[in-house]
Amino acid sequence: MIDEQTENGMVLHIPKVLMNYKYIQTIGSGAFSVVVLFQSVKTNELFACKVVSRKELIAENGINRFEQETRIQQCINHPNIIKIFEIVYQEELIFVIMEYCSNGELFKYVADHPRISSLIVQQIFMQTTSAVAFLHSRGIVHRDIKPENILLTGDLTAKLADFGFSKEEHFGYLLSTPCGSTYYAAPEILSGKIYDGEKADIWSLGVVLYCLSTGTLPWTEEHPALVTKQITSFQFMVPSFLTKEIRDTISQCMNPNPMSRPTADQLLCGEYIGSLYRHSIKSKAIEACRTKNLLELQDAKRKSFLIRPTPQSNGVPGQYRMNRELLKKSFCAKKPEFSLKNDKRE
Repeated sequence: MIDEQTENGMVLHIPKVLMNYKYIQTIGSGAFSVVVLFQSVKTNELFACKVVSRKELIAENGINRFEQETRIQQCINHPNIIKIFEIVYQEELIFVIMEYCSNGELFKYVADHPRISSLIVQQIFMQTTSAVAFLHSRGIVHRDIKPENILLTGDLTAKLADFGFSKEEHFGYLLSTPCGSTYYAAPEILSGKIYDGEKADIWSLGVVLYCLSTGTLPWTEEHPALVTKQITSFQFMVPSFLTKEIRDTISQCMNPNPMSRPTADQLLCGEYIGSLYRHSIKSKAIEACRTKNLLELQDAKRKSFLIRPTPQSNGVPGQYRMNRELLKKSFCAKKPEFSLKNDKRE
């Protein structure tokens, strides 16, 4: 057993081997959990595993929230959202096996790289916005978008994580529960007003873009009460050294009027990340087509081996012709034409 401690001081006894996974090292901790690195004994693939204390969850009345979080995340399949592969329940612990992102939190990446290249900033913001647009299209709001909840893979692909405050909402339904991190929360949330969850997410995206572009927060105060006052009174400046596209996007997302903020879909079609997003969709469509053609070719080759002349047939030419036609159809299939305006995000 490996003994690890949560931020609340709870000691968790983590097995060195769990089913088909073996413990490698501990990579993080939370109030009721620790995050460890597991490796599959079958494939050697690495996974992140969130180990949660059932006792602490029950004591803090958090079991319903935990189950809602995992249920929502298990129903989501998007390249820029952390995927849950498996959940293992034991008497004292719950193990959530997830995607592993070797570059860790975006927060740490920004801290370690004060000057991030403009292309990486654009890519990370586009991918995060794409994840948010996907959630909103399915009636889900995240409500805790911040660099700590955006993870980076080895090639710096952004993955949105931590759905602890997420909620399924009906169109036009307003929320009232204040949640999320003060530094990234929308002013209407901090003011105690009812709010539109989607518009609050857009404000948070604006703060994330500000951090990515400048390496700092928009707020100059340090005390939480003073930060709250600064946010609710919209006391911030967008630096002039940023490009016009970035300045405009930040200003649009952090508009004092929630109803004047763009939707995530509108951001994806906007001047700043629109062309990059369209290119990513086209690349995915081409790759999907290549995969489909490869599978068809493999299937045709398989059939060509199955349909061989038997001794009884004496090599009837028609059977050979069928083999050649199958292969010709695979090799000479007309390449599909792509129209971006007809692309649909899954």
